[in-house]
Amino acid sequence: MGIGLYGAVYILPLFLFTIAGYDTLQIGATMMVTGIAQFLSAPLAGRMLGAGVDLRLMLIIGLGGFALGCHLNSFLTPDSKFAEFVLPQFVRGLSLMFCFIPTNNIALGNMPREKVGNASGLYNLTRNLGGAVGLAVISTILTNDTKIFMQYLSENIPSTSIMAMEQLDSYTALLSGKVFNPEKASYLLLANKINTDAFVIAINNIFNMIALLFILIMLLIPFTSNIKLSGNTNAH
Repeated sequence: MGIGLYGAVYILPLFLFTIAGYDTLQIGATMMVTGIAQFLSAPLAGRMLGAGVDLRLMLIIGLGGFALGCHLNSFLTPDSKFAEFVLPQFVRGLSLMFCFIPTNNIALGNMPREKVGNASGLYNLTRNLGGAVGLAVISTILTNDTKIFMQYLSENIPSTSIMAMEQLDSYTALLSGKVFNPEKASYLLLANKINTDAFVIAINNIFNMIALLFILIMLLIPFTSNIKLSGNTNAH
């Protein structure tokens, strides 16, 4: 699960910085939506835990909500604005506590008190290791998919495309008198636009991949036994 939790936190700021042109303050303000939603959902998750709600049900809510939030984030365009980031971020934030609390208790709920400390450390190590490996995998997929989509987009723009010709003409007119060879520069600008579009498509695909991963994890829930809390679980 670490690959999804850390991957989503990595990929959106990358988009905001690379494509949207946000500075660090704007990125922080955007990502803060997740923290606010997490803060709001924590009391509800705690009450459900205290009321003895089945941990598997809470986990379904968390995993399903996180998958939905990632899917909602898969419709990004180079022109996406702040308002389009709020709902996916908020949905993911609401679901996080419903991911953390049940998994902590399912993993450690039946652990003898004297072993909880070591087990908690191993549990956190496993989650962080999964996140580290996941980030490396996501970065590799992003690089490779961007190249693939750029090649695909380039090959599917016919030389007689009216839209492409109009775009080149507008670039040439914009650069006329500003560079030595405006026609050559206009082709470079068009190539940069294609690369940007390919990068955005690759990011959208990664969000959908994370959503699919969380749905697949949900399929394992029926094989998990519900844990009766004994007060031993305090992992974070």
